[in-house]
Amino acid sequence: MLKGNKGVTLVALVITIIVLLILAGVSISLVVGNNGVINQATSAADSVNKANVKSELEMAVQAVETDWSATKYTTGTTQTLDEYMTKSKIEENMDTDNYTISDVTFSGDPASADVTVTYKGQTYTYTISLTSSGNSAIVKEK
Repeated sequence: MLKGNKGVTLVALVITIIVLLILAGVSISLVVGNNGVINQATSAADSVNKANVKSELEMAVQAVETDWSATKYTTGTTQTLDEYMTKSKIEENMDTDNYTISDVTFSGDPASADVTVTYKGQTYTYTISLTSSGNSAIVKEK
């Protein structure tokens, strides 16, 4: 009779390998699956970028509104906000090193313009709508 058998049986080794393969499969699925960590991180980054773009565009539009109001009341110009708010006026108030915007052309009643903004290689579309009074604008995601 053999005394002091030491080692791992073939059955124990096979069971260990199977358990490790199952754990590896589950782990890989959690990381790269349809609802995995990588997809969730990508989605979260896109949401943050959309919010950054909207915020930057809103601040630029508000700056143009303020400039228009100051110009209107100091010079007495009859130019409306939709005539005053051009692509170049908005770009003056944006970080054009990081943001690129499309042409801004207002139409309709009340006036609105679709604006496409490119940020970090992604393109986002927003609508700048004038309020019914025509004295302010609202930025909405399209």
